[in-house]
Amino acid sequence: MKKKNLLLFLLLFCLPKILFSIDIGIGLPSIVDKKVENLQKKVSKIIKPQEIEVIKIEILPSTYVVVSLNQQIKFEANGRDKDNNIVQITPQWVVEGGIGVINNYGVFTATSVGRGYVKALYDNLFVRSEVVVISTSSINNTPPVKPIVSGKTKMSVNSQELFSFYSEDTDGDKFYFVIDWGDGNISSTTYVSSSSTESLAVAHVYQSTGVYHIKAKAVDDKDNSSEWSEDFIVEVFQEKLLYKLNVSITPTNAGYVSVQPLKTEGYEYGEIVTITAYANPGFVFSKWDKNGTEILQNPIEIEIKEDTSISAIFISSGSAGQVCQLSVLVGPAGAGNVITNPQGTSFSLGTEVTFYAVANRGYKFTQWSGEIQGQQNPITLT
Repeated sequence: MKKKNLLLFLLLFCLPKILFSIDIGIGLPSIVDKKVENLQKKVSKIIKPQEIEVIKIEILPSTYVVVSLNQQIKFEANGRDKDNNIVQITPQWVVEGGIGVINNYGVFTATSVGRGYVKALYDNLFVRSEVVVISTSSINNTPPVKPIVSGKTKMSVNSQELFSFYSEDTDGDKFYFVIDWGDGNISSTTYVSSSSTESLAVAHVYQSTGVYHIKAKAVDDKDNSSEWSEDFIVEVFQEKLLYKLNVSITPTNAGYVSVQPLKTEGYEYGEIVTITAYANPGFVFSKWDKNGTEILQNPIEIEIKEDTSISAIFISSGSAGQVCQLSVLVGPAGAGNVITNPQGTSFSLGTEVTFYAVANRGYKFTQWSGEIQGQQNPITLT
């Protein structure tokens, strides 16, 4: 009997894996059970599954959350592995912004009115959800009315312009404006008193040409927002450099001049301007003085390349002998022009002058009036 027991013990010691499928009913039960237990522990350590790697985490609710003061809401967080499978995690919970507290189970309690975040952290990963805490009274609060935007519809690039924003709050709450300028910039104003009946003026500079859509919304001190305003459209252009043309008469009562085209705001570089001098009775045209240069021709065409000053110089007709002054007008203005042969507006008495009427595109010559009459073209006057 002892021999059998000894043999069985040796088999058990040398071949432990067999013991898992053998029901031992004879000899050394305590020794065998202990060996089996030790072997099972070793095997369990070897086949323990590896931990799953979490590559990102999610939070629920994940969108903008609004809660009232002292209200509770439960947040949950899950992990995702590389195959996007859900992995159960136990995150660390944090509240940012001083708006409340959160326990280890993700239950958030709102303790202060304001805006903040609930954040879940796991290893080196984190995710957060925005939370706005409002007072109980704001639940029945009416938001401000939809703002009205006004201002210039055209402005030059890199110039500062003022735009006006107006809204009202029927609850008497103060509010501020959030402005989307349409160029990628969004700004917020200071608070406006609900008792104010005036618009708030806000300056803005556009740094590129184009067409921009400005819109605004009003947000009261309980964080209730109005609708966005209607788009206010602004065209931003590149301002052209304009040159001034200053025309004077010497002496001042000696005559008058005609400038075509006449642009009080100025002329672009290279633009052609025609100027004609006409003498009053008792005077005759003598010359032009253009930036210090004398010019006898009349009318005169000048090319604008800089700020230009030109003066029509007249002299007394008695000092010039028997000279006749010729004045020619075209009606309507811009319909054409008149060419004289010989050219000029001042002629000695008895000079024969031929007039040629030349119509611009879209017009045709009809007749002469004044000192000469008729429909003949050209026509001669002595």
